[in-house]
Amino acid sequence: MSSRKQPVRILFVFAWLVVGGEETEVRLLARNLDRNRYRIDVVACFHKPSMPDQTHEQLTALGVDVDTTPYALSFKDTITYLATKIPGYDVVVSCQNVADIYPALERIHLRPPLIEHGGLVSEALAGPKHFTSRYVGVCRSIRDAAASVMPGRELSALEIPSMVDFSEFDVTRRAETRSSLGLAEDSVLVGWVGRLDPKKNVEDFIEAAAIVHKDVASARFVIVGGATRSTRNMRYSCIRLLLSGDWVACFPFSEIERMFPTFCQPSIFLPGSRATRGCRTFWRRRVQQVCP
Repeated sequence: MSSRKQPVRILFVFAWLVVGGEETEVRLLARNLDRNRYRIDVVACFHKPSMPDQTHEQLTALGVDVDTTPYALSFKDTITYLATKIPGYDVVVSCQNVADIYPALERIHLRPPLIEHGGLVSEALAGPKHFTSRYVGVCRSIRDAAASVMPGRELSALEIPSMVDFSEFDVTRRAETRSSLGLAEDSVLVGWVGRLDPKKNVEDFIEAAAIVHKDVASARFVIVGGATRSTRNMRYSCIRLLLSGDWVACFPFSEIERMFPTFCQPSIFLPGSRATRGCRTFWRRRVQQVCP
């Protein structure tokens, strides 16, 4: 019989897999954790045809088992499926306020510890918390919201800012990428990355870009993001207002890797949404360095 200690099995349960903070963090953990000590699996519960496959492909390439069985199941059957799957793990991390997770845990006698991860205040306030061993919010307001619904266990709500993968930024390609966009060396470049939906407030960026361009004609703007079917009309109607010149460039998420060098030492970089993700702490400091 082998005396080798088995790795800790961690299951990340996602409401859906898109391109966001939690997905990035799982990729970073899969890339950097000792695989002899930790094994990460992912199960996603919901899918729409318009959702990108980028995260699925990236996690699979890192050796993470991405279970999409619930895509073909009803809500009730997904609960049953999770109740069968969860007991095989040592720790469960639920991301995005997964509606299926608590009904599944209610059916399990011996439950592994549950960690909930939230990127929005609304996620922290939603749902029960009696099985939640720890709640991790990516900023103080989210942590405080979770603590407010965990009476007597407020210290079990923690703030851990989202991680940034510095390896994605290749400074050696910055000049090349800026040149491909027709940017002069002294041009001010403002980049915005995020899903083009109301929750990310892309319209605020578009309105601000129009105001800035009136005063700073050399300013250029890059928008990298994708839209769902329900928001596509809004996206294109807003962007069409700006495309009267060559000062705005729009790219889908599939171009994000090519665009990363552009965001190495950008003039200004704006992650999507209004102060809901912890990575804003990093970028706020970055902007202060270039725009004191």
